[in-house]
Amino acid sequence: MMGYLVVMEYLGYTVSTLLASYGLFRVFGKYPRKKSVILALGTTLFVWLLFIAWLNMPFPRGVFKYTNLPL
Repeated sequence: MMGYLVVMEYLGYTVSTLLASYGLFRVFGKYPRKKSVILALGTTLFVWLLFIAWLNMPFPRGVFKYTNLPL
């Protein structure tokens, strides 16, 4: 989880959450790759919709801070 915090500063909240949740689903959930990807995408989308889109909370954008993307 410390690595997640470090990576978040460089890749931004959305990408790092996607990678971290994929790893957690693979390691702790022992799900196959395809299911882990689907669950990681769903989790990231849900968290993004809740905190960034709906509640307008600022999160680290990493390398995307110079773009106008809503990451």
